[in-house]
Amino acid sequence: MRSLAAAVLFGFTASISSVRPPSAPNTLTCEQPEAANLRNAPPGVRRLSKHRLIVPWSKGVRTFRDSGTAEGYMDRVAYQYCGFGLGFHLIRKSDEGLFTGVLLDTKTGRVLPAGKTVIFAPDTSRYFAVQQPDGLDGEEWLLYSRGGTRLWKGLSGVEAKSPMGNWTYFIATLQQPHWSTTGELEAILRCADDTTKTAVVRLQRFGFLIPACRNGPNERSVP
Repeated sequence: MRSLAAAVLFGFTASISSVRPPSAPNTLTCEQPEAANLRNAPPGVRRLSKHRLIVPWSKGVRTFRDSGTAEGYMDRVAYQYCGFGLGFHLIRKSDEGLFTGVLLDTKTGRVLPAGKTVIFAPDTSRYFAVQQPDGLDGEEWLLYSRGGTRLWKGLSGVEAKSPMGNWTYFIATLQQPHWSTTGELEAILRCADDTTKTAVVRLQRFGFLIPACRNGPNERSVP
């Protein structure tokens, strides 16, 4: 599996208003309460009980059962229905402190790894996913093939090691992930020390190049 990296498309800008957000038909999220999502779900999606959700596919149904200890504890697995689009149901999954999600392919019945937000590429050959481990400063970003093979995993920021101790921190954050019209995954990079410094960056194979963000007294690029 080859690594991916961010490459500069444009120089620093003071505004991000020209960035095109992801189109709604290509995006599935878990932002709304499950009750509202179930009301808008395709026929057959329903809760059989508090801890059992059923979701149909072309040749049957899949059952998602909660497990583990009582609510409020991290060592349990819980599912919530989020929505449907492009032939997939998105189901949120809370798994021992990891807040993520899975996709149910209605054509094959396969359950694919995903996240609490999923954005499909324009040609639907790949999808981008966001998940949140408990206690992480930021998010984990993932890129999958349509069949669920993971192509890349990274953080929603650019890390640097502190010269004062054995710990890392973000010198820049990545925001507003979206697919370009040519099918490339892009995001807004924003410097932590000067949030007016932004740039559109693109994930690509081979190499990692970002605009320099100030880290202490000197400008530097992250290798």
